[in-house]
Amino acid sequence: IRYIKYVGNRGLGDKKLGKECGLKVGDTLNAYAVEEGRRKIEEYYHAKGFPRTTVSIFEGDQAEDRGVVYVISEGKLERIGAVRFIGNDPNLATDARLKTQIKSKPGFLWYLFGGRVDRRQIDEDVERLTAYYRSLGYFKARISRELNYDKSGEWLTLAFVIDEGPQYQVESVTINGNRLFAEDEIIASLKLKAGEPFDLRKMNRDVNQLRDLYGTHGHIFADIQADPRFREEPGKLDLVYNVEEGGTFRVGEINVHIEGDHPHTKQSVVLNRLSLSP
Repeated sequence: IRYIKYVGNRGLGDKKLGKECGLKVGDTLNAYAVEEGRRKIEEYYHAKGFPRTTVSIFEGDQAEDRGVVYVISEGKLERIGAVRFIGNDPNLATDARLKTQIKSKPGFLWYLFGGRVDRRQIDEDVERLTAYYRSLGYFKARISRELNYDKSGEWLTLAFVIDEGPQYQVESVTINGNRLFAEDEIIASLKLKAGEPFDLRKMNRDVNQLRDLYGTHGHIFADIQADPRFREEPGKLDLVYNVEEGGTFRVGEINVHIEGDHPHTKQSVVLNRLSLSP
């Protein structure tokens, strides 16, 4: 490659585009690498608020070419002016709460910081909102988005349309594979109980609590897996915790390393203050 040129770029400089495309003068002229560079430049524009940008290869994909020339049609710089949520129950999830789950937001001081339209990020925000609702037991929640531009085509009002669906309830909680502890004893210690709405955060806390419980009795490699099982009855599920207790581990030697040329602390002082012993 003897030269690399960019034609039509106004919003982004040659230096930034060169860094993104990955090509350098002196590299071997390879049609695949040139096409990859075109794709990367286009994606970079889309992430920087130019979702309608197209990039074409004017020179660099033919055997007789000696350099690379990209022709860029930027389109308008688009920014998010407002974000709205339609269909959400404010008693469950307020607009303020949902905004903490997404990354597409109006910029600070409008023009100065952020707020550029990134279509890929908007699609990822739809997935984030869907995952958030499912973590609260709304397993049939559906999220879509609407893009409404003003007359200039530069300012976007982004609306997420939400169909929450029913919230699933935990009908029963059971423990499989436990031998060290009684099932009733374990269930009594759990945060997520039968009759309550499903909550992924509570379920994960219970899984960690059970691992700690077994770990304090020497089963440091106990494997706890939560298994929500949907019933045929709509909005109901059974929660099963599958336990593989594993073996019991005991403390072998306890080694104490005290640094320094002339230590003043004896090993016995340290060992006497430990809660574990061989």
